[in-house]
Amino acid sequence: MARLERLFAEDVVSYADGGGIVRAARVPVAGRERVAKFIAAFSSHFWKGVTLSWIDANGQASILMSRNGEAIGLVSIDVSEQGIDQIIWIMRPSKLSAIARRA
Repeated sequence: MARLERLFAEDVVSYADGGGIVRAARVPVAGRERVAKFIAAFSSHFWKGVTLSWIDANGQASILMSRNGEAIGLVSIDVSEQGIDQIIWIMRPSKLSAIARRA
């Protein structure tokens, strides 16, 4: 957990967009320790069988996450000298299908 926390700026914020359709955090998760715990909480089941692909989304390098050939998420981060400042998780199926078609 400490290694994960060291990646983040002290005031890091994680935002998720599940569109109420898929399970995602409904409110932003803020703070180094809280974001690390949040990511650790779903990591044991979320990442199984996931393939990661670097893509360009909205002019920013991002990672498209797929399972069995289907897009399940997109993550983008903003980074500064202090570490990762912001994480944006796109989980909403309608947005993912549009992103996957362009990728």
